[in-house]
Amino acid sequence: MNNKIKIDFSTIIYDEKNAKKILKSLSKKRKIADLFHRKITVEEINKKNENIHKLKNQYEYDIYVAVNTIQIDDKVQRYNYLYDEICYYLDHVCVQDNICEFKNNKCLAKRKTDVLMGCCHHYSDKKFGMLYQKNMVPCEYLGEKGCTTSAIGCKMFMCDEINKKGYKYTVYNVLLIRYFFNFIQKIIIKTGIFDSKENILNRIEKCIF
Repeated sequence: MNNKIKIDFSTIIYDEKNAKKILKSLSKKRKIADLFHRKITVEEINKKNENIHKLKNQYEYDIYVAVNTIQIDDKVQRYNYLYDEICYYLDHVCVQDNICEFKNNKCLAKRKTDVLMGCCHHYSDKKFGMLYQKNMVPCEYLGEKGCTTSAIGCKMFMCDEINKKGYKYTVYNVLLIRYFFNFIQKIIIKTGIFDSKENILNRIEKCIF
């Protein structure tokens, strides 16, 4: 038995209030469908026929991704899709707005230092190094052209200089994380820094309820 949802995109106002309301509703419908092992299909009325990655409005993007998400029955595939889209969104913001202001391989916060890796460095002992180590090492996933993996926790991190510009991301104001990941998964995302996408997703998938 299918759950059929009808969404008229011409009636949606793409702002934070509406996005929260719609994502919360869609997430709830997906959880109920999972409980009863039902499929969800969405009848989309007046939806833009274009690549969602071309959408410029943040909340419009969130809604379109959420609509695609709830129609994925396989939970592992669903979280893979969500993970990739959230990474795309965070990357897009950084690149589009050039929020780190890289110039000659130096970001805004490290402009007056010799550091050429932005915030992509850590203590060799990732867990306890801050207690006894002085020097940091480059992240093993840092390549010549940037990050070679996708860790949402790293992408959400914004240093103090970037916070001053008004950019701050958490597992609650990134709406796709807020409404489609459970509490434990949110902790995994928040603490999953300097790690590979595969490792993080593996831990997320172990906490699918």
